[in-house]
Amino acid sequence: MDYRPVGIFDSGMGGLTAVRVLRDGQEQLSTPGDGKLLSAIYAVMGRQTAQEMTPVDGSWDKLSVTGFVTRPAATRGTRGSQIFFVNGRHVRSKLMTAALEQAYRNQLLQGRFPACVLHLHLPEHLVDVNVHPAKTEVRFLREQEVFDCVHYGVLGALEQASGRVQMKLKPQNDGNSAFRTMSAAEYRAAAAALQDGPRPAASRTVLEQIGSLTDKFEPFTFQHLLTQLQFRCTGSTGAIEKWTAVTSIKVKNVATGLKLSLDKTEGAQLTATGTANQTLTVKNCPSEVSLPDAENPSTGYLLLYPTVNWGTEDLPISLEVVATYDESPKTLTVPVNNIEGGVKPGQSHLITLTFTEDGKIAVNTGIAEWQPGNGGSSIVAPF
Repeated sequence: MDYRPVGIFDSGMGGLTAVRVLRDGQEQLSTPGDGKLLSAIYAVMGRQTAQEMTPVDGSWDKLSVTGFVTRPAATRGTRGSQIFFVNGRHVRSKLMTAALEQAYRNQLLQGRFPACVLHLHLPEHLVDVNVHPAKTEVRFLREQEVFDCVHYGVLGALEQASGRVQMKLKPQNDGNSAFRTMSAAEYRAAAAALQDGPRPAASRTVLEQIGSLTDKFEPFTFQHLLTQLQFRCTGSTGAIEKWTAVTSIKVKNVATGLKLSLDKTEGAQLTATGTANQTLTVKNCPSEVSLPDAENPSTGYLLLYPTVNWGTEDLPISLEVVATYDESPKTLTVPVNNIEGGVKPGQSHLITLTFTEDGKIAVNTGIAEWQPGNGGSSIVAPF
């Protein structure tokens, strides 16, 4: 049994209870009960982990997240040291785990994970705790807001702990450009101000860059707020016999492409390429339909600048799918209109196209882990 959540919550999250756990006469853990979370982490997770922690204190509308996370240099080989609480209840949450690890994107080696003790507080009616017999899993009614609260809370803590210098994007034309740099705190403030009304294109953040410019112009990484779409093509055995090849997937009527230019004296500049309402071709497009449970299915990628809430019934994403059906070329226009709340900046949306035996294509959507490379890279280096 893992006694750590009990010790951390009772002794550290505002509680004054000293916790001592004995098993077969042997002490498993002992906490001071001084009401300090870091003291409880020290007692439960060890001195080294406590020394590697940096505080988190963020909020998003009616949600707040507090606690501690390890700095990027202090990682673990498993997720076993990630501890989450929701309204005082210890839970396991894939959503919170994804939001946490997204904040470390491009800062960790593959197979390495941050440690954390995070406490999310939100109104009781926005969380359902009755989805698991042991009540260790919860369902959030506003998953996007929970993700944003945890993600930007952790991202802000990492920014503050690192002391990284932010690169300034050059002002565009009259200074009212959407292309500018925001810190995580500024993004949260802007999002709160815009939450109750429509978001004009000029108010959106396209790119948040973290790095430094030196005489040698060292490579740096940036955290962007574009949207990534991932595409998979699946079908039954019968459908695969009918659909023998996928030629291309294109997204129609989307925003203009973007180009990032770098100069060691002028800084970074984001400019538009082409015109609005373009048709963009999915990169690394799957060439065939695979079974739904296939291992390592081929996945296509595309980056978009989300000027509107595409993917809803009011503003569907229009796909043009070219494939071979019954040994003949076939072109279908497929609407994507079931992305809850529309596409989100900084997120990756998985679009699964299910090819049917009668020549049709159904669409399922969900949130996926951001995939670097193949059109989604976050690494920038000089030529």
